[in-house]
Amino acid sequence: MVVTEESRTGSADQGAPGAATDSAESAPAVGDVAVTDREIIATANATVEVKDIADAADTIGALAESRGGYVESTEIGKSVAVDGASEPAPSDPGYGWISIRVPSADLAAVIDELATSGEVLSSSISKQDVTSTAIDLRARVDATRASVQRLTELMSQTGTVAELIEAEVALTDRQGQLESYEQQLASLEDQVAMSSLTVELTRTTPPTTADPAGFSDGLLAGWNGLVVSVLSLIHISEPTRLLSI
Repeated sequence: MVVTEESRTGSADQGAPGAATDSAESAPAVGDVAVTDREIIATANATVEVKDIADAADTIGALAESRGGYVESTEIGKSVAVDGASEPAPSDPGYGWISIRVPSADLAAVIDELATSGEVLSSSISKQDVTSTAIDLRARVDATRASVQRLTELMSQTGTVAELIEAEVALTDRQGQLESYEQQLASLEDQVAMSSLTVELTRTTPPTTADPAGFSDGLLAGWNGLVVSVLSLIHISEPTRLLSI
């Protein structure tokens, strides 16, 4: 999640001199954060070949719940477009996918356990370090909350109606910014705590065996074609020979 330049230089900093600066200075520098304390968003993808897609989706969903996660979305069967048809498109039972959320610490183990549903054809994990963004957002939450508190105290000391209205407008603005920062921080922390795993499900193709009868039928058809071709050549060459005599 990216904090925009507008939010970095917004009126909350202007209306509360020194508040944002003090909080930001008290926050640890990104380079000083220990490797184990860094905040990482991990997302993963996998492709699994299964015998029954619906059963595999249920198994993977149960796996997520057993790890303290949940199913985010799923789709079993894919609509196949039919040109010029007014009836609903049929569903392809050989297609499906499921997206789950699991604790980030369990992501690798969950991917390993996908083998209980079928053959894992491929898997990948991507990671994004959002430590600096999280530190920045927490500093802004603290600074804006302090600004809200000061403005609230200022309203109780305001003498004129004009000053009261001005303080109330400023307070409303700070409260809106505070809620925005808190929502962004909560969303970021949720993505760090719970990883997303999208699993594409493909149905196992049953092995096919060559049909001996089909081979012999093809050989016979080829022989018959050769005989017909030879007879046709003889039929054509016979009048030519008679004319030459």
